[in-house]
Amino acid sequence: MIDNYLRDYIAAEGHENAGVFNCPSYDGAIVGYTDEGAVVYDFELMVDEYLSENSDCTRDEAIEFINYNTIRSIPYMKDGMVPPIIMYPVKEIRRVTVGELGGIKNEYKF
Repeated sequence: MIDNYLRDYIAAEGHENAGVFNCPSYDGAIVGYTDEGAVVYDFELMVDEYLSENSDCTRDEAIEFINYNTIRSIPYMKDGMVPPIIMYPVKEIRRVTVGELGGIKNEYKF
């Protein structure tokens, strides 16, 4: 479902050339936009949006569809459009100590 309010808001902020996905719509996956006017989509939310409209698909099929049919379309957007950004959420952040680096510590000056 296309959320025209959200698109109108982005345009009203001065980003009328923001590239958005129309078919299928991933409006529920829009998490923001950049200063340059690029709409930012959350990949995991894109998968959820696709699955909500295509309940007969598996998660893997949805991911394959999005990668092949949606993300690959970005270079072919109309001239003058600011291409969207796909954000892939970080699953886990782990801090590594110098001691855990082992032999690498001697190769690089820390």
